[in-house]
Formats: sequence, C-alpha cells, structure tokens
Amino acid sequence: MTLSHQSLRCNFISAAVETVNSRSYLHKLRQTDTRYSNGTDFE
Repeated sequence: MTLSHQSLRCNFISAAVETVNSRSYLHKLRQTDTRYSNGTDFE
C-alpha cells in the first residue's frame, strides 16, 4: 500500500482510540452522576 494509505489508517486508528477513551470517560462521569441522582441509567 502507499504511504498516504498507511497514514490514513493510522489516523483512523488513533481516532477510534480517542472515541473509545472518550466513551469510557463519559461512562465514568455517568456512573458518578448516578450516585447523586436517582440512578435511572440503564447502560
């Protein structure tokens, strides 16, 4: 494959990792939120 395709793939992987990290971060925030709320989180 070409070099540009490799960099594209690397960018896609880093973007996916950032998405997973932000999701887990949001999930942690949501867990701490349910401690102070009624706990109506079904995820």
